Amino acid sequence: MNNSENNTISRNDIIVLLVLVIGPMAVRCFFVLDGFGETDAARMAVRAAVWHHIGELRSDAVYSCPLYLCFLKWLLQAGCSVLGLADIMNWSSAVFHSAALGVMYLLWRCWGNIHVATLGCLFWFFMPASWWAGIYGMPHLPGLLCLLMSLYFFQRGTMSSGAGLWGWAILSLFTAAAALCWKTDMVLYCPVFLSVALIGSKNRICYLLSILIPVVSLIVMLILCHLLIASDTEFGTYTSDWNKSFPFTLSAWRNWGSILILIRTCGKYMLGMAILAWFYCAAQARYRKWALLALMWAGPAVVFWGSKTANSARHMLAAFSVLAFILAIVMVKVCRKPAIAYLAAILLIAINYFGTAATADTVRPSGRLFESAILQQQHLNWLYSKGRELLALPYEKIYLVGGTTNPYIEAGFLNGREQIDVKMMKAWPQEYIVIDEKGKERSLRTQYSLKRPLIFGPVEGWHCWTCEDGITVKNNFVPAGSQDGK
Repeated sequence: MNNSENNTISRNDIIVLLVLVIGPMAVRCFFVLDGFGETDAARMAVRAAVWHHIGELRSDAVYSCPLYLCFLKWLLQAGCSVLGLADIMNWSSAVFHSAALGVMYLLWRCWGNIHVATLGCLFWFFMPASWWAGIYGMPHLPGLLCLLMSLYFFQRGTMSSGAGLWGWAILSLFTAAAALCWKTDMVLYCPVFLSVALIGSKNRICYLLSILIPVVSLIVMLILCHLLIASDTEFGTYTSDWNKSFPFTLSAWRNWGSILILIRTCGKYMLGMAILAWFYCAAQARYRKWALLALMWAGPAVVFWGSKTANSARHMLAAFSVLAFILAIVMVKVCRKPAIAYLAAILLIAINYFGTAATADTVRPSGRLFESAILQQQHLNWLYSKGRELLALPYEKIYLVGGTTNPYIEAGFLNGREQIDVKMMKAWPQEYIVIDEKGKERSLRTQYSLKRPLIFGPVEGWHCWTCEDGITVKNNFVPAGSQDGK
């Protein structure tokens, strides 16, 4: 399937590209979320706001998604509010998603015919993790976009020689570095370059470049991190501290909740068919190279994130994208006629869609995409109403206790503040001090806890408050100097 014909863009390819870019964007416009789509999105906005105001970025965020945090900080410097970041994050993700579909089509087209490339993109669009990535902002999608661009440039390089090869290699290098800057865990996809070289070329230079490009791009990312963030945190220290917070554990593979995350990234029916397609490729000599590609593409990320207790479907977004291609290539082969293949694809997408109940859970998303987005928007509306409730409290010192809702409340508290200070950034509790619109100093101290049930309070001089179930606040306000305080 890797031939000179696939190296040429035809008029039909251009039509399909336009449909893939514009069509899904038109659908997403009705479902792009109003507000931070998940806890970590709100947390990043809070970190960017603190960085913007006091010039310090928490050490555990330095190398996670450096370019994305810089992007948020630059928006704040341009006058954007903290809550206003959500709109830009979400709509930029919608654009990134359409761009990723376009580049994905070009990459699949290098390896298959127009029907394989089209079906591969359709399968990816209807994967739950892909859908959520396109309606709220996180750095995984721009990271995947740059990874796809890098692989496409490298694939074009394997079809070239001389100056053309080196030109494509340079483009691949810089886009790979950009992918790492957007999201550092894109380093897990370095083996894909070697598999692409093995598939597309017998040139030893391509094999060498498949190793050099990931290594040099990682070095470029580390240099850019120091230039953009100017942090004293070393990369080794960051990875060590991060691994202590989220250690590897084989017990994660015995936890049904962790397994469910992997299943629901694609949806159980689409994932099941993709696994069968992989075994079909592995059993056929002609298609064995695609089984190798999928193994080197998805394998490292599945092992890495599958062994972490803090996994989420969005971590599998890039890993499982190759499964859409494997499924498409086998479906076109088995169905023989394109019309039958498209009908089979529509049937599979429909079964995958209606196979699970709608849910607002973005960690283990449902295949029922549209209804789930509506549920999540309702949840966000409730969260922001609780944030306004906290802001309306007459107390100058508020003690917030909670878990996943805390970053949303923090973002609302910091929104529109011209002066922000933070105490105890490296440990919980964390205290934000702001000057409100009346010129008075207000403080928000946050205590993060996932323990349920939890009885909390009182805290002398602070009004204790929560909006989460399972937390009981005792004597939510005790004046300073009171015998009841602690």
